[in-house]
Amino acid sequence: MRSSLIKLPHSVIVKSSGLLPMHYTVHELAKEIDAVERTLRDWLSNSAPHLKDATGRIWIHGREFADWVNRVKKPGSKQKAMKENEGYCMHCRSHVEMLATSTRHIRGKLTMTSGTCSQCGRIIHRGGRTPTNSAPSQQGVPNHSHE
Repeated sequence: MRSSLIKLPHSVIVKSSGLLPMHYTVHELAKEIDAVERTLRDWLSNSAPHLKDATGRIWIHGREFADWVNRVKKPGSKQKAMKENEGYCMHCRSHVEMLATSTRHIRGKLTMTSGTCSQCGRIIHRGGRTPTNSAPSQQGVPNHSHE
């Protein structure tokens, strides 16, 4: 098994960054990162850094293991942002342009945009948020400041 086929649980990825620069036994490391010992031993046999002393005991350096986890973990998915008039059509299974859109306020900063798929004509709903930096329009509001 190659290191590219190793699936690391999210908890291991998160907890490995807190490992100390010291040597751990398999049992100690498994307990520290909340992993099953057998799984940890499988990772060790498939490229995870470790040492064996003269008695055959396995030692794993915390920082080296954390660095290995960072090299092996899958990179985060880089989803491109959709344009204002785009949505995801569940039927077409792709990002499509929405036609005849209407946006309505749900609650707080949440909004929902509805429209029809440009490819299959089904209704698409897309959730969103109002921009945090948008201030309410001051047009037509009289200025009552006293000088």
